[in-house]
Amino acid sequence: MPELTPIESEPAAPDIAFKPRGWNLLHVLGAVAAFVIAWAAFGTLAMLAARLLPSRAHATVEQLSTDVFVMIPAEIAAYGVLLLVIFSLVREHTGEPVFQALQWRWPEMAAKYIGMGAVLALTVTIVSRFLPVPESLPIDKLFRTRAAAIVMAGFGITVAPLVEEIFFRGFFFPALRRATGEVTAIIVVSGAFALLHQAQLAAAWAPLLLLFGVGLVLTTVRARTGSLAASFLIHAGYNFTLFGMLFLATQGFTNLKAV
Repeated sequence: MPELTPIESEPAAPDIAFKPRGWNLLHVLGAVAAFVIAWAAFGTLAMLAARLLPSRAHATVEQLSTDVFVMIPAEIAAYGVLLLVIFSLVREHTGEPVFQALQWRWPEMAAKYIGMGAVLALTVTIVSRFLPVPESLPIDKLFRTRAAAIVMAGFGITVAPLVEEIFFRGFFFPALRRATGEVTAIIVVSGAFALLHQAQLAAAWAPLLLLFGVGLVLTTVRARTGSLAASFLIHAGYNFTLFGMLFLATQGFTNLKAV
């Protein structure tokens, strides 16, 4: 009697985990829209709330819009909305932990990148002396008092560079690079980074050109190192040095009219 050979079952299909595509430029536009709406809403609420205080009851809209104790909390709240949207989109469209997907890789020599930021700030300061930078800019109104300058310094060294790097170099840059290529993405992201600050700089071409150069450095470092943390450290070091020079030039923010 012939042996019966067991029927071989078909090989099981490989267990391939589904990996969603990365986020795209439409998602970036959606995040920008969410931030603009949140910024308008929180800014309006902050000014209305400020009007309830005796010290600001008769302040004009212009005065309130340049009052750091009114607008910085509103901006932080709007940043929170922006980060929430970004993190949700990144998680949904990559299936990875957010900071892993954004390539937040801490560099081995963090001090080197902070030092690069300091050198960049000194370079920009020197070059600005040879360009027609206006003596007075709208951003100067944010430094009316020593307390305001301290708040601006704290915000500018910590919150601002962190959120700006997450959006521009962590979220916007990869989406644009996938759509246009690396060189174009570096240029466009750097230009958008400069334009973000145009209202503070009265849209003057010289300071905007300098910020475009700063953006080129930050985005190029992000592209070459594959590390968002590296560009953040440079950005934080850059801002720290600028505020440090202002601190020294104004005798500890006590003589703000000196600059």
